[in-house]
Amino acid sequence: MEWNWQRADWPDFSWQRSRLLRAEEQFLVGGGVFLGSVSHLDPADRDQLTVDALCRVAENCRKSARSRICCHLTSESLAK
Repeated sequence: MEWNWQRADWPDFSWQRSRLLRAEEQFLVGGGVFLGSVSHLDPADRDQLTVDALCRVAENCRKSARSRICCHLTSESLAK
């Protein structure tokens, strides 16, 4: 996989906005649903759900970047 900063046109690359619109919409709607959902939880449950969500993001990053992140250790760090 080639990183953005490894491209010859970095940092002056371009993208097709039309290809990003649907993903951006899904991200914004999902973020709103998440924030609306956690606002109804007590603080301990809200914190745990937030840690769980961040762990999923870290795990997805680990898979795509092929780095070695242990979600258990990540969750301990996030919980602090």
